[in-house]
Amino acid sequence: MSKLKWVLYGLGIVFILLQFYRPDISVKKPGTSETDLLQTVPGAPAYLKGACYDCHSNESTLPWYAAINPAGIFVRNHIREGRKHLNFSIIQDYPTDKKVKKLNECAEAVTEGWMPMESYTWMHADARLTDEQRAELARYFESAAAASLARDMNRQ
Repeated sequence: MSKLKWVLYGLGIVFILLQFYRPDISVKKPGTSETDLLQTVPGAPAYLKGACYDCHSNESTLPWYAAINPAGIFVRNHIREGRKHLNFSIIQDYPTDKKVKKLNECAEAVTEGWMPMESYTWMHADARLTDEQRAELARYFESAAAASLARDMNRQ
């Protein structure tokens, strides 16, 4: 019994120490950005922010459970990884080919059901999309890719 008690004490100490580790995701408050997808490509469905922006923009809103590690580490790492793959807040700064490719990948990911991730939709009801919403969002991403390509080609 005393070994079990020491193991539990050790786990308790590790849990407490883990609370001091906070990976930096530099959460920024929303603002008007000339490079934000929603500012540059009109017609976005209202649910785009709820389904995508927490992980794929600089406008992340951390849920209450992100204050408690190890859940907080998991959430922050998800956000960092999401931004690394695609950041809607700065997407217009991407080179044209990368921007168009990423937006077309978004359309495919939404259509195929890869995004939003199931682990995200468990706790975020506003990110649960119907088939119609997925189709509408995919059309938006495809039109955003075409609009971005046309705009960038006109600038050259």
